[in-house]
Amino acid sequence: MLKMPSAFERPWDWSRVFRNTSTSCVRSDRLYRGGALKVSDIMNRNVITCYPHEKLPVIMNKFELFHITGMPVVEKGLLVGIISATDVLKVARSGGIEDVAVEDVMTREVASVQKTDSAVSAAKIMVEKGINRLPVVENRRVIGIVTRDDIIKAVAICE
Repeated sequence: MLKMPSAFERPWDWSRVFRNTSTSCVRSDRLYRGGALKVSDIMNRNVITCYPHEKLPVIMNKFELFHITGMPVVEKGLLVGIISATDVLKVARSGGIEDVAVEDVMTREVASVQKTDSAVSAAKIMVEKGINRLPVVENRRVIGIVTRDDIIKAVAICE
């Protein structure tokens, strides 16, 4: 039986949240002045993605290797879904995951944002939908990802 990687057991990694504090202070000020902070200011452009045909053990390894808990699913360069550690855990609880593909458990109706959207609107979407990450898309192509961590970094540093 496969053992769940420590990425599923890891508590919140605050060291990742509090990097680059000087830039975050400037960004935080912009956010408080009416939402001028854009998604492009806080998004991560180095997005780890997966494919619908990949098996869940491979995805678990990516979660562990890259210290992430979710990723966009792409096919032919286009966003087709998103998968999270929670999705994988639900399947793992009910039995073996070795032969389960991403497309069998991914969320197909993906909330996303554009790089020109405000960080405030991204935060509102996350809160309303109870999600932790939003792919940043341009013509359905993933160009970045914004997470709750990114938003926390932008506002919490300069309090």
